[in-house]
Amino acid sequence: MLALPIGALTLVSGVLDIAVAIRLRNLIEGEWPLLLSGAMAIVSGLLVFTNPAAGALALVTLFSLCLLLSGATLLAPGLRMRAWHRHGRYPGAGTERRVLSERRASKGHGAGR
Repeated sequence: MLALPIGALTLVSGVLDIAVAIRLRNLIEGEWPLLLSGAMAIVSGLLVFTNPAAGALALVTLFSLCLLLSGATLLAPGLRMRAWHRHGRYPGAGTERRVLSERRASKGHGAGR
């Protein structure tokens, strides 16, 4: 059931992309990618409406692929942070204490009080 609202959203998005491309054709050069994107969105929206089960399967597949790629891109920073932790080197280490003490001093919460 979730496929039909997403199909409608895709269809409306495609129509709006084409409308924007037509309105902008006098202002910008190379509006064809926006036209192509709109056409592809309309086709995919219509495909979801004609076969919602296949549309749902496609949505699950795309969502899974997105999560897989997101996880893969988060591995590199995670491994870098792990190496920092193992070697005791943290970028900006100690700066948060200095910033916090400067804030307290500027608000009158310094050690002299």
